[in-house]
Amino acid sequence: MKRQLKNSGDIMELLTKQKNFSLISMDPETMSNHFAEDVKTGLTGTPKSLMSKYLYDEEGSRLFEEICTLEEYYLTRAEREILQSQAANISAKFSESISLVELGSGNAEKTRLLIEAFLGRFGELCYVPVDISRT
Repeated sequence: MKRQLKNSGDIMELLTKQKNFSLISMDPETMSNHFAEDVKTGLTGTPKSLMSKYLYDEEGSRLFEEICTLEEYYLTRAEREILQSQAANISAKFSESISLVELGSGNAEKTRLLIEAFLGRFGELCYVPVDISRT
């Protein structure tokens, strides 16, 4: 049965039902314990900074996804166009199934093109999305 996945919540719901799926994330208490130390280090340093992982809660992630759809933000469209035209060629460069690791995966909307190309070629894929936002 094919199902239309509309957002990251749908993707997470589907994946968590899979037998071979594991979600590994830092628990909120551990993250909270590092927050004060990270803020002190960042704001007493030169130049002052704050780690971006503290900006990507559910609302921050939603805002970033919205920014990516703006006409002025061409990067997402350009990346999608490249992957649409080259995903099959990329997967053809491999002779066996691979592990696809994506740093800064976000909602993995664009990556789905590569995932589908590798699944179509090999029938299986180990996909490891790494992102600072759980959502």
